[in-house]
Amino acid sequence: MSEHRDPDFDVVIVGGGIVGIYQLYRALEAGFTATLLEAGDGVGGTWYWNRYPDARFDSESYTYAYLFSKELFDDWEWQEHFAGQPEIERYLNHVVDRFDLRRHIRLGTRVTSAVFDETSATVTVLPPVSTKGLTIEDAPRRAEEVRGLIARAIGAPTSESSSAPPPPPTEPAAAS
Repeated sequence: MSEHRDPDFDVVIVGGGIVGIYQLYRALEAGFTATLLEAGDGVGGTWYWNRYPDARFDSESYTYAYLFSKELFDDWEWQEHFAGQPEIERYLNHVVDRFDLRRHIRLGTRVTSAVFDETSATVTVLPPVSTKGLTIEDAPRRAEEVRGLIARAIGAPTSESSSAPPPPPTEPAAAS
C-alpha cells in the first residue's frame, strides 16, 4: 500500500465567498500555490447559502464587482440596481470560470481545524491539507506576504502599483 501524501500549498483560503474568491485570484496572480476550501457545493459564500425570497445586495450591484480586471468590470452588465441572489451567484461563478479558478477550489470541504507548527513553520488544516514547509528564516517574510494578500483582499487595490506586499513593520527607535 502506498503512503498517502497530503497536498501542500503556500496559501489555503477558507470560504468561497466574494473575498475568498478574490484572495484566491490574488494569491495565484502573485505566484503562490493556493487552494480554496468551501463547505458548500458551490461558490458564493453568503450568496450560495442564502436563498430566501428576495435576498439581494444592500448596496448598488456595481459596488460588489471585482476591480482587478477592467475587462470583467466593463463586460458584466448587472440586470438589477440591487442584484438578487441568483444574479450574484451567476456573477461569482462567471468570475471563477473566466479566470480558471475552479480547478483550485474544493467544494464540499468543511474545515474543522487549523494548527500552526512553529518548528516546521507549517499550518495543518483538517480535512488534510497543509501549507508548504518553510524554513524558520523564511516564515516571517512569507507570513508578511500572505498578510499583504489578505489585507488587499479586504481593501481591493485600484492600481497594479499596489500589488506588492506591504513592507514589514520597522522597529521603533530606542529612546536615548
